[in-house]
Amino acid sequence: MSKRPKEAARSVGPRVRGLRVLARCLGLLTLPTLRGLGRFAGFWLLASNSRAGRNTRTNVEKVFGDESADFRERLIRESLTQTATTAIEALAIWTWSDDRLESCVIDISGKSLLEDRPKDKGAILLAPHSGNWEYLNFALSQVEPVTALYDRPKNPAMDQLIRDARMRTGNELAPNSIAGLRLLIRHLKEGRLIAVLPDQVPVEGAGVLAPFFGHPALTMTLVQRLMQKVECEVFVGVARRVRGGFRVTYERVNVPHEDEKQHAQALNGIVESVARDALAQYQWEYKRYRIPGKPNDYK
Repeated sequence: MSKRPKEAARSVGPRVRGLRVLARCLGLLTLPTLRGLGRFAGFWLLASNSRAGRNTRTNVEKVFGDESADFRERLIRESLTQTATTAIEALAIWTWSDDRLESCVIDISGKSLLEDRPKDKGAILLAPHSGNWEYLNFALSQVEPVTALYDRPKNPAMDQLIRDARMRTGNELAPNSIAGLRLLIRHLKEGRLIAVLPDQVPVEGAGVLAPFFGHPALTMTLVQRLMQKVECEVFVGVARRVRGGFRVTYERVNVPHEDEKQHAQALNGIVESVARDALAQYQWEYKRYRIPGKPNDYK
């Protein structure tokens, strides 16, 4: 018999409490120290034959098989370092004050595109798994409140931890569900800004195959459905890690929405362009090429 929600939450309570304590401890450290920990953690992910390391190697070997072995090994090593650093930074960011978060902005470009957009028309911001999207969450809140789609954890306590951390800046979260989709549509109709991770692997039946770095990847059709229901503008945003902080960039992009395959190809092209700007900061550990019903390359 499965555990009831309260019992399930209680059974993982120590894990959630541990994350809260860890976040508070990391929040006391300087950004250079956090990034130093990220380098150490990245080395451990590689040396320990972790799942993250194996997935990263699978993706890098698939996408960059024509490159030299030295190039691939260097990218795998740097990618794992960046992945670990993102996780460590994210926990610290959850505890930082607005003043401290704002002090980490090294440069912002394209902010006026969001600020000057027509407020009677909704907008979708695409936030690929590149750089630190937790910091991007804060940066967006400084422009206007944003409603972001997210995968709700099965554990209610973990879900509450994430919601508390991400919504404290005034942003909202929409779960990846029918109710969440309705919320996104309503906010778009109200002229608000919503955020979607365009390279999130969709559930079976909610995506189409489209090339990503030259290989077929299951690609969401959610953005297309939103664009078909509500006239809106589309932007892409990323918070890249640079010396001393983050460089935040926003761009307006054109995404066709009449044909789902053309839409998916355009969406993947945007993500690929973002990834190529800082290859190591793209989350190569993500199972981007997992296709239901096909052999699983991820071990």
